[in-house]
Amino acid sequence: MKNNTPNTLALRMPSAAVSLLSLSIFAGLSAHAESQLDIEEITITGRKMEEGLQHAPIAISAFSELELENRGAVDITDVAAASPNVHFQTGGSTSGMSAAPTVFIRGIGQSDFNVNNDPAVGMYIDGIYLGRMLGSLTDLMDLDRVEVLRGPQGTLFGRNSIGGAINLISKKPDPAQGFEGNVSLAVGENGYRFLKASSSIPISEHVAARVGGFYRERDGYVDAVQYDDLQLGGEDVWGVRGALRFELSDDMSIDFAADWSKRQDPPAAILPTQLGNISAEPGSGNVAGDDRSTFPSAFRFNTGLAHFAGASVPSPNAAWVSTDTATCSDASLVNTSLDCYGNAHILGNDKVNSLWVDKEGNKITPEQKLDAGGASLIFSWDMDIGTLTVTSAYREMDASFTNDNDFTPYVIFQNDNDDFEQSQYSHEFQLSGKISESLSYVTGLYYFNEDAQQDVSLITPLLPPAGAAPAAATLPFFQTIERKVENTSKAAYAQLVYGISETLDLTLGARYTKNDKMVDLNLFRGDKTAPWFTVQQRDEQSAEETNVLVNLSWDYSDDVMLYGQFSNGFRDGGWPVRFPGLPEGIPDLDTVEFGSEQVDSFELGIKSMMLDGVLRLNAAVFQTDYQDMQLEFSDPVLNGAPNTSNLGEASISGFEAELNYVATDNLRFDVSIGFLDSSLDSILGGELVSGADNTLTTITTANQLPYNPDWQIAFGVNHTFDFTSGAFMRSRIDWMYTDDQFYSIENSPRNAQSSYSTVNASVTYITSEEDWEFTLGAKNLTDEEYATTSRTQADSGSSFENRARPREIYLQARYRFYAD
Repeated sequence: MKNNTPNTLALRMPSAAVSLLSLSIFAGLSAHAESQLDIEEITITGRKMEEGLQHAPIAISAFSELELENRGAVDITDVAAASPNVHFQTGGSTSGMSAAPTVFIRGIGQSDFNVNNDPAVGMYIDGIYLGRMLGSLTDLMDLDRVEVLRGPQGTLFGRNSIGGAINLISKKPDPAQGFEGNVSLAVGENGYRFLKASSSIPISEHVAARVGGFYRERDGYVDAVQYDDLQLGGEDVWGVRGALRFELSDDMSIDFAADWSKRQDPPAAILPTQLGNISAEPGSGNVAGDDRSTFPSAFRFNTGLAHFAGASVPSPNAAWVSTDTATCSDASLVNTSLDCYGNAHILGNDKVNSLWVDKEGNKITPEQKLDAGGASLIFSWDMDIGTLTVTSAYREMDASFTNDNDFTPYVIFQNDNDDFEQSQYSHEFQLSGKISESLSYVTGLYYFNEDAQQDVSLITPLLPPAGAAPAAATLPFFQTIERKVENTSKAAYAQLVYGISETLDLTLGARYTKNDKMVDLNLFRGDKTAPWFTVQQRDEQSAEETNVLVNLSWDYSDDVMLYGQFSNGFRDGGWPVRFPGLPEGIPDLDTVEFGSEQVDSFELGIKSMMLDGVLRLNAAVFQTDYQDMQLEFSDPVLNGAPNTSNLGEASISGFEAELNYVATDNLRFDVSIGFLDSSLDSILGGELVSGADNTLTTITTANQLPYNPDWQIAFGVNHTFDFTSGAFMRSRIDWMYTDDQFYSIENSPRNAQSSYSTVNASVTYITSEEDWEFTLGAKNLTDEEYATTSRTQADSGSSFENRARPREIYLQARYRFYAD
């Protein structure tokens, strides 16, 4: 499958990109003014202390506000594309919601949005943990910088960050700063509209505020043909943020911040790639070239279709063959026969045949809604023994969304998340400082509490669980699944940095964590009016973990540092929550729960500045050992529904490098390279069977881990041209390549994504006063078609994928204002 080698990648760069690249390089050979492209020494807090990026012996990518603007970054997906071995894409293949991202770092992550599944990559805003991935597709609003930490962050960041952590650090109010701000407005293809503004407001000598907000709108790019004007994949989202700083004295301050965002969009751009047919895949039980499926679950889809069409229903074991497509073209779709459930409803890469209904079976226009926000209070006190920082935060999220799972104009299977709500609060007490010139420390206590509930309605007319009577045709809804969780986490941590000599530092860290989790599951008939089963399932888990870090760094010279590190981390266990069609309803949760997973990571790295500061090279090699790995698969015990279980042990090794080179005052090159070599070392029980009915597939150690492409490469060129008036022009082009990968552990060809590359480009004119900027830019300039996620639904034999956005060319104006 992996048939592209690094030395052939440049040959794949589209000709349009090469042309723009040439223009970018040669347009201003006569440039002469001071460089606008110097390599920044960014101050980071990835180790919960302020230090320069090049002085931190960890694998971290950092992007300043200027760098984010230069790259045209709008949300966190734009940042991830420039970070090696990072996958952050809009999801939706399971949820139907584009705000449910899939996030992996160094091959470790989470693809399922469910309330019981904890992330493997920690998402943070100003150091405050976001407990759910849903809603974490955060816009880059009024940020000072973004930090992407790779590898387990078990000691300082704690649980559920075994792949890494992403921390968004906002701008802070500063009473010493005058009144200033900026406004940006952009318009572009596909109905793109974008407005962003922020301002710093001094209130008094010791009090200041910052306010900011944004609005973004995009049309969809997949037509829902059963509607007059509905395109999937559109966006309509806005957000606001405010912050206050009170300087109580020279040594004491209080920071308050609050934010809120709201989105109301069409469903995600999900397209079927196969309907009701497993073809001749290994273990499918089907014959090559015979476009049919004999397994009962796919037949149930056709049973429902036949009832709507008034057709007689043959034996449940009868095979059905999609050969007669003529009847499928009937405009009324009333005469559609059993033969036409399958691929006749696949309309191509930009159309879908889906229909959405309410609980009474009435046609509706679907939409996804998400409200998310929170507030934080940070108290800081510089004392003789160190700096005490107390952080208290509250966040909440409320969402509703729907997913059509049959992709036909019939109500065969629709999955509605009627209410997905979560609230959390956290407290952290941190003390950091220096004991002596050679010994510094960070220590703290942490508490986190989370309550969440997810109500899911299954609209499946005439497809009840075994032994139950079919629902009336006028009331297709028959089941609601209620999922409740309550999670608490308590931790104590400490990290010491000891200067053994002037050039050698030893860092030791440890964190003790105690977690308690509770899940409450129930099934209801109708709209939660009566329990389906009298027994409500409730279960609890408790775990105690200790994570450690050992890091040795050596300053080879003033500009080169070498380091070696061992660290580990863990992710909480949980329970499967999808049980479609089980006659007993919810199984005994003790028998299907999955435990926590652990990783041990070994890393060697280099941080370097060379050639008098015009070349920065940071690189690392790593080996990650995975125990009790949690992975999503189609569990045949649970009717093939996608759920999470402990699969076994795995190894992931690789390297990553980031290079920035200022070739001249007007020309800079940026390169990031990530390589992964992953293997499934052992499987609990020797092998794992995935699927349902005749779709069963055996997972062995030969299978590749999902979301683990061999190569990820990003190459960027930045160029400036200076005018005699003092104005200048800045141009940038970025080429990003991702190697072949699977989106599921089953390694089905349906869920394979071949290698692809995308190109972003922009040209910006900046006035001599640097108050006005005008940009012509393009995202996905070559209009590359690829899937961000994909999934096969084992109980129906159908496969579908979330399509990436097409090319988007835009114009943007930005104005910066300052007080006189």
